[in-house]
Amino acid sequence: MVQPTQQPADRGPSKILVGYLATPAGSDALNLGIALARSWDADLEIVMVVPHSENYSGAYPRLTAHETIISRKLNAWLENALAKVPEGITATGRVVSGVDEANSLHRTAKELGCDLIILGTRGGGLLRRFSIGVSANALLHSSTIPIALAPPRYQAPERISRVSCMFGTLAGSRQLISTAIRTAQYTDSELRLISFHTDEDAGAMPHEITETVLENLEANANEYLAEQAKHLVDEGLATTEIVTGTSVAEAAAELEWREDEILLAGSSRLATAGRMFMGPRAAKVLRSLPIPLLVTPSQSPKDDDEEGQHE
Repeated sequence: MVQPTQQPADRGPSKILVGYLATPAGSDALNLGIALARSWDADLEIVMVVPHSENYSGAYPRLTAHETIISRKLNAWLENALAKVPEGITATGRVVSGVDEANSLHRTAKELGCDLIILGTRGGGLLRRFSIGVSANALLHSSTIPIALAPPRYQAPERISRVSCMFGTLAGSRQLISTAIRTAQYTDSELRLISFHTDEDAGAMPHEITETVLENLEANANEYLAEQAKHLVDEGLATTEIVTGTSVAEAAAELEWREDEILLAGSSRLATAGRMFMGPRAAKVLRSLPIPLLVTPSQSPKDDDEEGQHE
């Protein structure tokens, strides 16, 4: 198995896997892939999963003397998807087979060295609310690779200009905040640090709520990351925001979102080290979120040791 390439700490993903279907949700995922590839100078792997059959596996274009109707249709869908990718972005289409779509996408992402998996979501009504499918839900509770979700009817902006990062009152957000800072710096995007304080958090608060996001950030992460964030704020490259309410949903309703923005959220403390488990806070925000959400896995002991060297 090909191992993922190790990326420099100051850049974003170099290869992004788009879980594609010839559906509106598949188009949304592709549009988000295009936006992030353009902003992060990344390559795209557009992947379709079919029920286990070696006859349909392989990279596109793939032509054989005994090409079936199904394989021709799949290749046509991939050709249409690749035609939507703008010039300047390297993209490859491929069909993979597997019994389980979520496992197949995760396995393929690891084999190809992808740093991010993008999925579309289902939604309805004018509010464009997210509705998570079976595969997305499985990956959001097991993946070792970050997962990005595209909202319904998502249109790719020219570039992502703002990276928002939300965290609560409990310690343990170091990897999430570090990822947000590095991503904003590499892409020359504005960084918005959002600290949630709600009545739902009250019973779990291990420390008194601080007056500023930067103080809360240091309590959640470490002094080194807080200093980095303060430098960005002083330079006018980052903003801070505290949102309050009786519930996470109420607090999230106070926030304003840009069309060219992406929100980063971390995993629940229920997650196994190095794996993802989307917590209730992110799930509640997701219900009415009009922009893409990127969820990161929990921090592994190795990552913790490496980042601790900066303290």
